[in-house]
Amino acid sequence: MRNFAYISTLMLSFFLFASCSEDTIDAMGTGSLTGTVVRQGTNEALEDVKISSQPASSPVFTDAEGLFSINALTSGQYSIQAELDGFTTSFEAVSVTVGETSNVVFELGYLQGQ
Repeated sequence: MRNFAYISTLMLSFFLFASCSEDTIDAMGTGSLTGTVVRQGTNEALEDVKISSQPASSPVFTDAEGLFSINALTSGQYSIQAELDGFTTSFEAVSVTVGETSNVVFELGYLQGQ
């Protein structure tokens, strides 16, 4: 009988151990962000617009076609800012997904009095 109790306890322990699973936390993946900045009303591409994010990443600047790209952003929610002297600063909320490229378009208007 003692042997039966020992085997039963051992088997029960094995099944409990085998049925337990631990949720692992995947390493944070990365995605990319691309975008365009244009002048409000004319859709003219704006060059040298500073693009920054919160949470912070290295700022980038738009090219002659108003395009920018930020690679290897940790997945999550970001507030993206576009700023250029003489124009209103604009913010957009963006969700970055692992392995995906998100896209955003900014339309900047002139500051009052410009």
